[in-house]
Amino acid sequence: MLHVDEEGHLINIGKVRNRQKVLNTMAEKMKDNMEGYEQDVIYISHSNCYEDAKYLADRITALYGLDNIIITDICPTIGSHTGTGCVALFYMGKVR
Repeated sequence: MLHVDEEGHLINIGKVRNRQKVLNTMAEKMKDNMEGYEQDVIYISHSNCYEDAKYLADRITALYGLDNIIITDICPTIGSHTGTGCVALFYMGKVR
């Protein structure tokens, strides 16, 4: 799992095995950081893996009762770097 810091660097924030565990961990990690921003829109981008993006959206809805989620495709420019199967989660939070 990667995080982009304030300076745009990719930071490894953990290794999780199993695709479903990764998606669950992504949803769970947002809890403390998003406090106060629950009404803002949450974006999930994916690279040819809509089912995974939908699973993550459903998991966020189940955990937090939020349904202000938009699922989008990763653009070809970024997709050429990530490849197929990338899922990215974007939301407003206390800390970047």
